[in-house]
Amino acid sequence: SVAFSPDGSRIATASEDGTVKLWDARAGTVRHDLIGFKTNVQHVAFSPDGTRIVARHFDGTAKLWDAQTGKEVQGEAIPKTAPEAKARQEWTSPDGQLLAQVDGNRVLLISLKVSDEELAHRRARTEPNHGRYREGYLEARAARDDFAAAFYLELVPPGERKALVARADVDALAPMSALARMHLGQGGRPDLALPILVEIANVKKAKLGPEDPDTVEALNNLGALHWRLRQFDRAIAVFEEIIKICEAKFGREDREVQAALDNIGNIHWVTGQHEKAIPYFEEVFKVREAKLGRSDPQTLRAMGELGSVCIRTRLKEALPLLEEAYRGARKHPELEWVARYLINAYKKAREDDKAASLLVEQVPAIRKQLPDNSPQLCNYLESTGSDLLQMKKWGQAEPLLRESLAIREKTQPDDWSLFNSQSMLGASLLGQKKYTEAEQMLLKGYEGLKKREAILRIPQALDRLVEFCTATNKPDEAKKWRAELVKALAAAAASNPKNTLLSLECGAFLAWYGEDRELAAICARVLEAARDTKDPATADRAARLCSLRQADAGTHEAAVVLARRAVELGKEPFDLAYFQMALGMAEYRSGHYAAADAALLAAIADWAERYTPLVALDDDGLMLDVTGSAHLFGGEAAMVTDLLA
Repeated sequence: SVAFSPDGSRIATASEDGTVKLWDARAGTVRHDLIGFKTNVQHVAFSPDGTRIVARHFDGTAKLWDAQTGKEVQGEAIPKTAPEAKARQEWTSPDGQLLAQVDGNRVLLISLKVSDEELAHRRARTEPNHGRYREGYLEARAARDDFAAAFYLELVPPGERKALVARADVDALAPMSALARMHLGQGGRPDLALPILVEIANVKKAKLGPEDPDTVEALNNLGALHWRLRQFDRAIAVFEEIIKICEAKFGREDREVQAALDNIGNIHWVTGQHEKAIPYFEEVFKVREAKLGRSDPQTLRAMGELGSVCIRTRLKEALPLLEEAYRGARKHPELEWVARYLINAYKKAREDDKAASLLVEQVPAIRKQLPDNSPQLCNYLESTGSDLLQMKKWGQAEPLLRESLAIREKTQPDDWSLFNSQSMLGASLLGQKKYTEAEQMLLKGYEGLKKREAILRIPQALDRLVEFCTATNKPDEAKKWRAELVKALAAAAASNPKNTLLSLECGAFLAWYGEDRELAAICARVLEAARDTKDPATADRAARLCSLRQADAGTHEAAVVLARRAVELGKEPFDLAYFQMALGMAEYRSGHYAAADAALLAAIADWAERYTPLVALDDDGLMLDVTGSAHLFGGEAAMVTDLLA
């Protein structure tokens, strides 16, 4: 045990051998050995006035000594001092300058006073906790505690205060961000989120600077929302701003620059401007290939995107890209979408055998992802079978359609979809000349669909019956089913006059069969429904429908009006070449031959951009400058062959 005298000049210690010593605190020497116990002393202390030393043994006995002479004092009452409390192995002097520690029979004195030299050394090497001060300021601002915010801000170095205040201003946007997320969520109003995201982006640009990662993220969010709202020009402008900002600071290969290029390419792609999209995808692909290698998943994704966007206008370039991307994608499930585009490319190239083989090849992998006998598996099998039917791959379609039908018999025994499956299976059997079973399936399918009034599916079932009777040389029955088909097509189109796509499909069948009366009725309904439309696709379909066959002058003039409207409205986002083709048909039906020639030439000019971006119209036709682009087709001779194919 150890204790300081009240004035700090002396130290008393007690040790396990029963001795009590009195020390000079300044000199560190023993002044008196106080004898009185033979064994362990529990603790020692000075009296409050410093004149007596009190020691207490473990057996409860106590002794008293004169603090000046070291002599034992007899007959005097034991004062209440520190020994009555817990014993202490160390003690700080009253002035706080020394720490005394018992070490066996010794006492260690440790100076607690820091010298001026030591103090200067500590100050030079001790940094304030600026990180904690910054956090404190941000927390105080978030809590709207102005007093605490001001306190912490004063502790932050002056050069950092402006940026810290800006960060707090940006953090104050959190409620606005939460509101925007609510509008963007399921069932929300994305249009209401737009002004909020605009303000957030502007505040971050002003407070943090345009190149700050938070600012770039805000701009990305804004661009994505413009895209979602189909404000394509505005979305592109935002992504171009990101490119300008990040390229200036980090270079063209920066991740944000490449992501923005990819986004712009995708916008051009989904709006049908494939030639505009291709340079963006080409750049992204080349950068990823150079940085990551050709087999990296990100490179394969860019390769697949480039191949997909080339399908429409550069099919010969698309096929090898998609084939390579597909081979690499087998190791990466996230790239399974590449197969769908490769199938489409094979179809467009009229390589139906390859398309069908790839379709069938996909079935085992997709089957593993879907529960047995589930609606999802059933629909997938039927959809794949339908694709095979369109390619006239009757034998490959049959097992898929049989399995789909078996699932429907178990899970949907009385639903119209079961009978539609029967009709489709009948078509695959018909294609293989399995006439007996084909007839059974086709009849059952039609009767079931008719009973359940599946208006939109009945025409297809009847068309298959007409094909069956024609193939089996039953002209009278074919005539009967054809009459039923005409009625069904008219009924399907009349069921929803505003559905111009349905009306166009039904009208095409009727025009093929020469059923002008029914076609005229559909045209009249569609013209009425599309009269004031602002949708270019609706106007285009109505114009196409009314131009399928020769009709009265009023119908054709109305078609011209709609076709011109489609071209006018469709300049920016959608398939202008197709609209121009419809306009050419409408002008021709109305006897406007020069206008028809101009519209069809414009459509061909748009299509010709697959060979070169330098296409111009003149009085005699088109001018194509193919300088530097012929090699993409294997030379000028190969380009001409492709042009005439």
